[in-house]
Amino acid sequence: MSKSAASRSLVWLLVAVFIVGMGMVSYVQRSHAATNYYVSPSGSDATGTGTSASPWKTIAYAAAHVPAGAGNTIVLSAGTFTETQPIQLPVGVNVTGAGVSQTTVSAGSLPAASGRNELFLLISSSHANGNQTLSGFKIDGQSKALEAGFHVEGRDNVVIHDVNVQNTKHTAMRIIASWSPTDTVPPSFYLTGIQVYNCVLTNVAQDLANWTSGAILIGGVDGALLHHNTINETAGFGIKFESNGWFKGLKVYDNTINTNSYDTKWGADASLEFWNIYDGSEIYNNTLNNWVSLVNRFLGTGTTLTFRDNTVINTRDDTPVAGIELAAGNAKVYNNYLEQFRWGVGMWQEKYVSNNEIYNNVFYNRVLPADAYNSGIFFENLNVGYAYDNNKIYNNYFNNFEQAVWYKIVGNSPITNTKFQNNIVEDMSYALILTASDTNYLSNTTMTYNVLNNVPAVLRPFGAAPSNLVTTNNLTGNPGLNKSGAKPDPYFRPSSSSSLVVNAGTNVGLPYSGAAPDIGRYEWTGTGGGTDTTAPTAPTGLASPSKTDTTVSLTWTASTDNVGVAGYDVYRGTTKVNSSLITGTSHTVTGLAASTAYTFTVKAKDAAGNESAASAALSVTTNAASSGGSVYESEATANTLTGGAWRATCSTCSGGYSVNNIGNNDGTLQFNGVAASSAGSYTARVYYKNGDASARTGLMSVNGGTAVTVTFAPTGSWTTVGYVDVTVSLNAGSNTIKFYHNAGSYAPDFDKLTRL
Repeated sequence: MSKSAASRSLVWLLVAVFIVGMGMVSYVQRSHAATNYYVSPSGSDATGTGTSASPWKTIAYAAAHVPAGAGNTIVLSAGTFTETQPIQLPVGVNVTGAGVSQTTVSAGSLPAASGRNELFLLISSSHANGNQTLSGFKIDGQSKALEAGFHVEGRDNVVIHDVNVQNTKHTAMRIIASWSPTDTVPPSFYLTGIQVYNCVLTNVAQDLANWTSGAILIGGVDGALLHHNTINETAGFGIKFESNGWFKGLKVYDNTINTNSYDTKWGADASLEFWNIYDGSEIYNNTLNNWVSLVNRFLGTGTTLTFRDNTVINTRDDTPVAGIELAAGNAKVYNNYLEQFRWGVGMWQEKYVSNNEIYNNVFYNRVLPADAYNSGIFFENLNVGYAYDNNKIYNNYFNNFEQAVWYKIVGNSPITNTKFQNNIVEDMSYALILTASDTNYLSNTTMTYNVLNNVPAVLRPFGAAPSNLVTTNNLTGNPGLNKSGAKPDPYFRPSSSSSLVVNAGTNVGLPYSGAAPDIGRYEWTGTGGGTDTTAPTAPTGLASPSKTDTTVSLTWTASTDNVGVAGYDVYRGTTKVNSSLITGTSHTVTGLAASTAYTFTVKAKDAAGNESAASAALSVTTNAASSGGSVYESEATANTLTGGAWRATCSTCSGGYSVNNIGNNDGTLQFNGVAASSAGSYTARVYYKNGDASARTGLMSVNGGTAVTVTFAPTGSWTTVGYVDVTVSLNAGSNTIKFYHNAGSYAPDFDKLTRL
């Protein structure tokens, strides 16, 4: 080869390398841009390309071919997917379906992975950032052939919402940091950013020979949010710890859980069971039908956990369990209603059952529990060598137990400094206090300022009497409660200022009105002796999220009160605009004039009629007058949908449908034919759903012009429709209004648009 030929060959080689290199760079850049990949039951894994025009057939195939870590999304069409392999989902890859009523994933014949037959596997061998969301589909376990719907392990920032799971063998979802924690050794790391919400889980748990699973198995999490889920189980627990638990800052709220009310193994299947739960964890506003287990192996710092404002009603009369198993310390249990349990709260078996506060609860039994030695509060010490100290039981209501408190002294752990004060105790078969076996380890018990009605004796001792027992200032007789209306409120409230309980208690540090605290769950808030004279705090944060030419929507931050806020009044200037108290923290003022400035304030009231100071004033100017509204449904065939946008059924939407999956540089919705009689400024009222806890945004372009960012506040759930008003400039005649969003971001689901 000549020198010149060699030189030319070298040049061409360098050119080829450059071209290939550029191609490789181009490919890498594409692989890291968030992209939607499509799967359809009618697609093909063999010939499909993962585009909307040529989708793949199975989710498992898609998960194996979608690049990890780039925020890519696997979009599932409507229909039923039959999966025969586990879905190994990489980090940074989302899965979204067309909705739980539209997309079903059926998987009953999967091979077992690591000994477990599970569908979606989000498993990392070391601590990783999952940064992924799964939503909008149903998993059918095929009559319990499938063990679990989801297995999340070692990954932060995993969100599962709006997913239904039914008929799995062992659990709907398992979420753990790792399998390494023991009963006394915490995990080496905790998962953060875990959320499970708006899910419906039905018959997904399992009773085993010596253990019972839960619909959700979870452990090793910090700040996890489990909320607005519905669980219905015929065998198994509701939400249960996995891998020995270990929770920090856990929030469990607004769930509805129904489990089996009678079980030969545990007496009944628990609604909730959390072990090693610390660092300000909260369980609140849940509706449960069965017992709750809260267990700590260590003392913890501060308030380890709070169990408040829950309703726990057992429908059977013979369930032999405690409503709350509180084998923990530094916990607060308050404002709960529990009905028909053998024990209201059982404190036993653990080393650190101290410094608990149990107050403002109702423990109501329809009938006397069938099992002997039932009680409102049950202490059982064991030979663990640690004290049960400084537990406080204040301002509760107890009825239809054998005794209000049972101390079962069977070990050498001292039970000391218990305070039982300001409680109502009614219809006890035997006594207020029961001591059993050796009482040498029971001392310094204060049981004062209680009302006893139909309770024959204060003490029912077995063996020697406890040391330093104080039982002064207890009253006997009818406490004078309403005993009508809904339970617990107003059923257990004092009926008048002359009720025996009013001003009859002692100050235990809880808020009260009148000359002294009342006895029982509720303070008297009517007129007469015991009147509440303390006004609520003024509302704060008054704002107007939307307005029209004739209306202004207002929101504000709730007030607080020593007894409780009954509601709010909204004022336009000095004129009150509402005819009855507003019980929430929002209101829409109607009947206003267009293009007019108004000043609004809000005041809070309590049940005694005390009124707060006014909130800070807010000035709002209504929009210009419109010539009438025209409605444009998002799902109308005249509109243009592109990319991953789809029409989903929506029972709460005006036309029975919404358009979903708008954003991520892919899904777009364009309203066509938006009419205006003349060119000018109009209000576009956009109706949408946003079930997230925070606002979503979207980009809106009118007639192809420069896009503006629209903020869509949370609507409370993915079935609740709200709206936002946006001022737009329209041409005379027909106009287009387009919604879309950038890569990695999604707008809400759209119901309709009204041009005002």
